[in-house]
This record gives sequence, structure tokens and C-alpha cells, in this order.
Amino acid sequence: MDPRIEKLADILVNYSIEVKKGDWVVINGDAIAAPLVKAATRLVLEAGGNPTILLSDGSIGETQLRYSSDEQLKWVSPVSKLIYEKADAFINIIAGDNTRALSGIDPAKQAKKSAATRELTETFLKRSAAGKLNWVITSSPTPSLLRIPWISRGWSPAPYHGSRAMRRSPSPLAWRPDFPGAPR
Repeated sequence: MDPRIEKLADILVNYSIEVKKGDWVVINGDAIAAPLVKAATRLVLEAGGNPTILLSDGSIGETQLRYSSDEQLKWVSPVSKLIYEKADAFINIIAGDNTRALSGIDPAKQAKKSAATRELTETFLKRSAAGKLNWVITSSPTPSLLRIPWISRGWSPAPYHGSRAMRRSPSPLAWRPDFPGAPR
């Protein structure tokens, strides 16, 4: 395995969310990021955590939005509710082979789905603010992401940390990559 993927997985698991024995860790990623998902899964297990893997593909989300009725767009999975209410940590790995997959989807449909999942987002944010949920989001290098001009110029998959890392920082802006003095 690529040592850079191993290093990133180590940062995600052992620094960003600091997995402890018994933690329920949800690893959410695109199938194209499988090497990073696999490395993170192994490290969660080695740390004593209990991983749940959610793999998707960019075209699945597009299909769901394109063919869902209004009633289906308003439906929220009880599995998603359980995860957002009970998981101890989230690792979200952004990757995809088509960065414009949703550009042909009616924005009104996207807005309806977003409104339906607003409660999940609020639960996530409240639990994070209360210190009951640690999370991190990062990108996995993929050919499609490297075609985006601002990413292809010296881009690296630096993780953006959730609640625990933000508490360590003197300013939330210090975690923005464009902030002077931000970790590199």
C-alpha cells in the first residue's frame, strides 16, 4: 500500500478522532477511495474501535435524486438516524470520479433532500459541540479531483478536524489551509 495513504489513515484515526477501545466509528467514503477506507478500518480495529463502513459511488447519489419522488426525497433512513444519534466518531472521505455528477439534477430536488436531512445535520452539530462526537473530513486524491485547477496546484489531502481538534486550536480559522500559520 502507498505509504502516504497509510500515513493519512494514521492521522485520521490516531490523531484527528483519537479512537479508543469500544468507540463506534463510522467511515464514510466513495468506492474509489477504498485503499484509504481499508487502511482506516484496519487502524480503527487495531485501536480497539468498532468500524461501520459506508461505501458509495457518486452515481448512486445521482440516481437517487434523479428518480426519487417527492415522498421519497422526504424520507430519512432510520439507519441514518441511528448512526447520527449514537456513533462516537465519523471519518468522512471525499472522493469521486465525477465532480459534476449532480449538475444535471434539478436543484429543487436537491433542496428537498437537504431539508429532509436537516434534523440529522442538527443532531450531528449538537453532539459535536457537546463533545459527544468526534469527526474528521478529508479528501482522497482521485484523477477527477486533480483535474480541478485549485486542487491540482500543490494539493494534498489535509484533513479538516471536528470537535476535538477545533478545541485545541486558538482560533477556528487556524485550521483553514489558507490561514497564515495553519498546519501544513
